[in-house]
Formats: sequence, structure tokens, C-alpha cells
Amino acid sequence: MYYISKDDNGFTKALLSLETGSADPEPGLHYFGSMPVLNKTDYHEKCYNGKHLVLNPHTGTWCFLPAEEYGILQAIDHVTCQSLHEKFPCMDMKALEEFAFYLFLRNIITINRHTFIEESLFEDKPLKRVGGLFIVEATKRCNLHCSYCFAECNSKKQPLMHKKSAGRIIDLILATDFEWISIEFSGGEALLAFDFIRYFVEELKNRITLPNNRIQLTMQTNATLLDEQKLDFLVENGITFGISMDGSQQYNDATRKYPNGKGTYNDIMRAVGLLQRKGRSIGLLSVLSSRNSQNYIDNLKFFKSLSVSSIKLNPVFRNGRAEENWDELAVDDREILKIQQQYLDYCIAEADPVRENNVQSMLENMSSCFRGYRCMLSCCGAGENFFTFAPDGNIYPCARYQNTEKYRMGNIDDPDLQLQSLYKGNALIGGMRSRKVAGIEKCRKCVYRRFCEGNCSLDTYETFDSWQHPHPRCDYYRGMYDLLFDYISQHDELPKKLDPGIRVFNRNFI
Repeated sequence: MYYISKDDNGFTKALLSLETGSADPEPGLHYFGSMPVLNKTDYHEKCYNGKHLVLNPHTGTWCFLPAEEYGILQAIDHVTCQSLHEKFPCMDMKALEEFAFYLFLRNIITINRHTFIEESLFEDKPLKRVGGLFIVEATKRCNLHCSYCFAECNSKKQPLMHKKSAGRIIDLILATDFEWISIEFSGGEALLAFDFIRYFVEELKNRITLPNNRIQLTMQTNATLLDEQKLDFLVENGITFGISMDGSQQYNDATRKYPNGKGTYNDIMRAVGLLQRKGRSIGLLSVLSSRNSQNYIDNLKFFKSLSVSSIKLNPVFRNGRAEENWDELAVDDREILKIQQQYLDYCIAEADPVRENNVQSMLENMSSCFRGYRCMLSCCGAGENFFTFAPDGNIYPCARYQNTEKYRMGNIDDPDLQLQSLYKGNALIGGMRSRKVAGIEKCRKCVYRRFCEGNCSLDTYETFDSWQHPHPRCDYYRGMYDLLFDYISQHDELPKKLDPGIRVFNRNFI
């Protein structure tokens, strides 16, 4: 039996304590009476490279079984372990009971018609770590003119957020009761509003002590304006940040340019050198377009030479300037699947590969019942625990769609405003909240529905004018999960290369 897990949320341990009285029980069936009865659940099965995947689509739990263990599973049909042992006398009774115990933990069998993880837990919405995410878009201005910018940044006509807004936004955020809070400074280019960010942080420090375990501060920057003074401020105040870069000079400068057409590579590399001298880790956001898609692995190796440990690869999004350049920039999902296959081959070949955050999130969806990455969820919390503050004080549920008036939820100048009540009576947010995989026919029939959970609702609504529709990139995500299972079946070590926090269970019971 082989499977992966990431139970940092304590979910499985809590269930084990309820089931057996211990968070780390001795495997076996002695917890279930003298003659417990075993039955199969309604699982999906598929053979990959001689290994049998058995997956419970209701809970998203799964394991790979070799042929001999799969044969034992097939014989489980209202049987006791004693009667099963009579059919397989060559198997040690203790090992057989332990095998059944782990099948139970993976929701592949029931014991006394009881499942380990109740399927009803997932009926209303995905299990997720609930916190508050607040994007403070300090400005829509940008000093660059990237070919694919979905924000259509224009320095001549876009305002900076006024300092008087800082206190009001902080009060609104601190009035919420979320377990944890993440505040992200964004743009445009956030460092064009560095004075505002500094003022915002000082105002926040007047109310709380930074760094703070409950509140995380982050920022995304194109890095061209980063200098030692700004970096020192970010580090001193515990502000983590990522920089944007699309590859080595040839590929980066094809899309990431100044308004005069000059490439940004040299200025980004100056910032990278500053980070290296200061001993700071480098996280990258890289946009995948036709300009760099053919050399993706070469760019990963280039990033590795800069001591980059992880990147987030975002396919170009059809909005803003990307709309007018779409035919020359677009990369279709079939090509992205091929690129991700190349990425997995790269990870197998490299001892310490650069980790790609989207693949890492998919792997986390395969290894935990809890979902952590909002942008791969239908019930992402947009408008409930995820808000974007635009420079003019308008509030939107998502940064990507803040230029769309219909999504505007309110303004910070409203004296009676309470963020956690904004969604009430809002028809669009209500529609988003109603979107569940159980209500979408194609999703309801999909064996990967617990991993995907319908994906981004706003993308779906913008594409199809319907909440109850599969995501526009549905086939890509189905293809990715199939690809991951295929590769994991051949390479036991791959999950820990993709995510060092993954735990691997790999044991032969026969």
C-alpha cells in the first residue's frame, strides 16, 4: 500500500482519537469488537503501471495497491477478517488486520458499516482553513508596460491610495474575527506607493505589535524599484514578498518591459543580487506565455542558478492588455499539460528541483482533506473572508475582477460598513456561495471532484454567465490529476520532491 498525506491540520489525528482513543493508535481491528464486518466502499479504481489506484471520490482519499493486495481487497464483501484469512491462509493474520485497518483509514472499506471519514462532511462545501485575506491595492499605477498585464496599469491616470484610507482599512480588518489574517500590498506596482505602505504599517503598529502571529504581511513586486532601504524596511517589519520574472533575459524581456520598450531583466537582476547579499530567499511569480513556454525547463534551471527554491507559474490570463495580444501570447491547456509533464520529468532527474506552487497545491489536495489554496476552490471565500481594497476605497471580492463594476461590494467611506456582513443580500456573492460540485452534473460524476472542488467560481461565471457550470479549464485539471497519479505510481520519491512537507506511507502487507 502506498499513499501520501499532509495532516498538519490535525484532522486525521482528531478522527483517530475519536475512533480508537489515541491519535497514534496501534494498527489493528481490536477497536471494533470481536468479529468486525468488512465491506468495500463505492470507490473508483484504475491501474497505473501495474499498480491499482483505489480512490474514494466522496472523500478524496486513495491508495495504490500491488496486485496481491488488490486481490484481497476484491474479496472483501461482508466478511470478517477470520473468514478473509481462510481465503488467504498464506497471509499473516496480524498483517491482514493491519491491512484492513489502513484500508479503513483511507475510506476504501467500512468496518461494521461505519466509515472513517463521513462523506456528509463535504456535502455543504469543501473543508478549508478559514482565515481572512485582504489585498490592499495601494495604486493601480505601474512603471512597466508588460504585454499581458490584466490590470491595464497606466501611470498617467491612476491615483495612489490616500493615506487617510490606511487607518480606516486597518480598523475594518481588525474588527473581523478571523483566526488568522493576511494583508497583501499590491498594485499596479506596490513599490510606487512605498510611502503609503510605510504609513500603513506604522498605523498598524500603533494598534498591534509586529511581527504578529495572527497577522501576516505580504507583497508582490516587479522588483525594479527595490533598493536597500526598502528591503530593510520590509525585513524589519516581517513583510514577506515575491518578485515577478519570466525567465532569463531573452524570455523575460520579451514581455516584461518598460513603456519605452526596454526590457526589465537587468533591473530585476540588480534586485536579485541585493537579496542574495542580504541572505534573503527568493520566491518568484512567472507568467507563462508563448514567449517562454518552449523553454520552461531551461528557465527553471536558470532560476535554480539564482538559488530560487520555488516559483508560481501563472498562465497568461485573458484580460487587460492580454486581450489585445491574445493570439500571440496565449498558451492552450494541452500545451500547458505537456509543459507540466516536462516539469515532472525535470523533478525526477534533479536532486533538488525548483518547486512549482500550483503543482504543489494540487499535490496538497491529493494528500489532505483540507484545502488551503483559494484559487482552486469554488467556495473560495471571496466576499466573505477575502476582500480587495482598490485605491479609491471601493471593495471587491477578488483582485482579478476588481475592474468590473458589478462586483463592487461597497466603499470604506460607509460609516456603517462591516466586512463580514457585506455578502448578505449581495446576489452575485450569493450565487458564488451556492456553487457546489454536487450541483454541477459533470463535476458530480468526476472522480477528482474532491481535489478540484469546482475551481474558481468567478472564472466560471465570467466565461459561461452561470455559476452551475464546470470551470473553463476543467479538462486541464482532470488531466493534471491523472498525470500526477501516473507519475507517482512510477516514482515513489516524487511527492517529497514536489513538496518536502509531504509524508509518504509505503508498506507491503504481503
